[in-house]
Amino acid sequence: MSLASVIQLDFGGVPEGLPVLIKSGQGLVDNLKKYFGLTNKNPWFRDVREAQVMVSEGRLVDFNHFICEVDCRQDPLFQWSVCLILGEMAFDPSWGTTSREQAIRLFGEIFKSNSGSDKHRDVHRWILTLLHNIAELPKIDPSVDFDNEAIKQQALDLALKFECLGNEKAFSLEYSFLAKNSNRSPTMSKLLKAVANTPSLELVLDRLRHQRRETYSRSDIYIPPMSKLNLNASDENTDPLHERVHRFLKGNGLVMLILGDSGAGKSTFNARLEQDLWDTFSLGSPIPLLIDLKTVQDLDQDLIQRHHDSLHVFSASRMDELRSQEFILICDGYDESQCRRNLHTNNRFNRRKQWKAKMIISCRTQYLTVGYQSSFAPQQDAVAHLRLSPSELFTEALIAPFNLDQIKEYIIQYAIIPDTSDNKPKWTAEQYMVRLEAITYVMDLIKNPFMLKMILDTLPKMSLTTTQIIRAELYDELVDLHYKNGLNRLTEQLSRQDGL
Repeated sequence: MSLASVIQLDFGGVPEGLPVLIKSGQGLVDNLKKYFGLTNKNPWFRDVREAQVMVSEGRLVDFNHFICEVDCRQDPLFQWSVCLILGEMAFDPSWGTTSREQAIRLFGEIFKSNSGSDKHRDVHRWILTLLHNIAELPKIDPSVDFDNEAIKQQALDLALKFECLGNEKAFSLEYSFLAKNSNRSPTMSKLLKAVANTPSLELVLDRLRHQRRETYSRSDIYIPPMSKLNLNASDENTDPLHERVHRFLKGNGLVMLILGDSGAGKSTFNARLEQDLWDTFSLGSPIPLLIDLKTVQDLDQDLIQRHHDSLHVFSASRMDELRSQEFILICDGYDESQCRRNLHTNNRFNRRKQWKAKMIISCRTQYLTVGYQSSFAPQQDAVAHLRLSPSELFTEALIAPFNLDQIKEYIIQYAIIPDTSDNKPKWTAEQYMVRLEAITYVMDLIKNPFMLKMILDTLPKMSLTTTQIIRAELYDELVDLHYKNGLNRLTEQLSRQDGL
């Protein structure tokens, strides 16, 4: 495999300040001989040649073991050469997405193995150089561009991560290099190919993390909710909900129930919680999963399995391996699923040889009945081997209404969102507050985020001739406006169906 253009590097230290020029059409071994003045007597050079033969023959598993066990594995020049081999693999679509992802992951293993070593500083810079060039891979062939985007993102994320950990920077480049198109595909036995193309658990989880991150939107308004201990607790004794949740996650508890009125922000909080957990995720940490309960057909068994099936990330064999991992299940919309059963008990979570999971379940307050705790709390005898007290097994929190500071912060964020509609006047946060304060008793209404947004959407569209209006007039405007919006949406749906 060769490089299709020229790359000029200023190494400053590998080797002894000499620049390295890798030319199109020349193989790795030829370049090393020409520019380093090497012979086959150099032990690490012979090992590089052997590693290249393994790759050319498609013996990726042998290659992986070889570079981790060979005597010269800590030699900077050997590592530099191995990184070039990995870079060429990552660039070449003929290797397939899985093998290219593994090549990038090996960059990370080499980088981490040399952490704190001054003599490997230039190796770190070389790795960063390759990763940034991979991240800038242009579109060449529509048939592989989709996979290339995933490879580019993986390389960029790894480069940025390493740059945050140390002071090393990539070498300056005069040209980007691209993998030369090749008609040959790596050849290997079916068994070896199956082994080589089996991604590690770390790689699969990284893929899931990227998949979940693509669903997040930082443009949404988010006000961290306050909470109280339960339905009977005073509104005066509140704490940030995320603090209560993180205390639960760090403790021994198994199930936490998050309650709130309609529109209180339960789903928004759940989405932000999953995002924060993935942002800080590392291998060995509990795996966060946000599950929209109303989309799952059968909640009583294999909840984790059914959710993963919808994600299309894990194979059947990988699911068996995941049973040794711990999960954080963020179950959104218990009430919307019309469920009345105990999800923890029916799914046999945390029993011997079963899925290990902490559950965070959100539910609308109005959905509860007398003795609702039994629908959520784990059965103590089923998890007796954990030796947890009833208070550890189950806890709950109630999202508190917005206070004045939260209302003001929401309005500030709302006012700065770009308005794409043609018929809505643009107001400042101050204008919204002045208008709201002029409406009789409106402050009681806007303690709920959903109601607050409805009213903010409605106010600029109202034909008001005075600054003083009564709440009944606002109700009329809200009903009229949202009736029209609903009618328009129904008309559009019917039109689309007619066009099918």
